[in-house]
Amino acid sequence: MPNIAQLRHLQQLLYRKADAWNEDELKFFFISPFLALVDYQSSYYNAFTQRPMEVVYDNNTKITAGRVKFMLARGIQIPQLPYFFLHEYKPEKRRENDPLGQLLIAMVAAQYQNADGLPIYGVYVIGRFWYFVILDKQQYAVSQSYDAANPDTVLHLFAILQYIKSLMEQLYGVVNK
Repeated sequence: MPNIAQLRHLQQLLYRKADAWNEDELKFFFISPFLALVDYQSSYYNAFTQRPMEVVYDNNTKITAGRVKFMLARGIQIPQLPYFFLHEYKPEKRRENDPLGQLLIAMVAAQYQNADGLPIYGVYVIGRFWYFVILDKQQYAVSQSYDAANPDTVLHLFAILQYIKSLMEQLYGVVNK
């Protein structure tokens, strides 16, 4: 369990810098250290970053491909059966793309590739705001925004990521049996 002081330090850093950071700085100075505190090390799955993902569908006539920023999946070197994605960290003031759409593409691709009917989970980040997404069959839902720069919310956000960790262990425990 991380020290509350570590979470508070990251929260205060985000509060001071979120408006000025670019995408890489947001990832390097806040998201990565925050995820390290959650500690996604497991015998059931691994964390993967910057991995290509490709799905061929419609009788091998169509393809969708991209690079996934962060995912939890079974496997040691090659991700298999991904169920959780953290994708598209965008600075608050310079939003050029559709982060929800980009996340959903990765989630739909995983759903198609996994072919097991289980829900897929994800989150996208816009500066200090985190949005959790669940895709179940052809329906998806997006959470309210969670302001990671808020001292109370950062603890709640950490708890949600811990819950996702336990959920992944349950899912992969079932998949591995």
